[in-house]
Amino acid sequence: LLAAFDVTEALDSVLVTLAALAGLANETVVRGPGWRFFDIGRRLERALLVLGLVEALFEPAVDDEALAMRGEIALAANESLVAYRRRHRTDVTLDALGDLLLADRDNPRSVRFQLDSLALDLHDLPDRSARRAQLAAVRSAQHRLEARLPLGSGAGHDGLGPVGALVLAVRQPVLEVGDLVPRGWFTERPRRVR
Repeated sequence: LLAAFDVTEALDSVLVTLAALAGLANETVVRGPGWRFFDIGRRLERALLVLGLVEALFEPAVDDEALAMRGEIALAANESLVAYRRRHRTDVTLDALGDLLLADRDNPRSVRFQLDSLALDLHDLPDRSARRAQLAAVRSAQHRLEARLPLGSGAGHDGLGPVGALVLAVRQPVLEVGDLVPRGWFTERPRRVR
């Protein structure tokens, strides 16, 4: 078995390499269709990861003590703890956490920021039926997100609390955007040459 120090060192090495790759892609790749698909994948992944983290930590509902501890974990994992403390001089509340990690258009880690960036990337791609369907799915996710916030006062459905209901509602159109990438952009039939 690896010691905790060895695991930490191995993970640090992987993170440094991945950070270098991300920097290379952001600084040197031309912002053409290829980069747009790269960014679409990144935005989809981030949105789904934040939704999954929020769901794992806050569904089912937790008491105030667990909410404060889990809230700090969620904020730290999304590099938003400092921003939260700057805005809110109180313990973590579900409404404020949802506002920052889910709905904040200016937080580059929030789900809403990812959805807005997805829409921008899709607008820069050629017009196709897949692009129009993806844009409709992004708008649906944005609408569903706004309709279920704030989290503290929202009601769940189908036995879920407000967090579970929000995640379930928003995740479906986000996954639809991802499903349409290979089916709508990379499955053209070969053209017959006469």
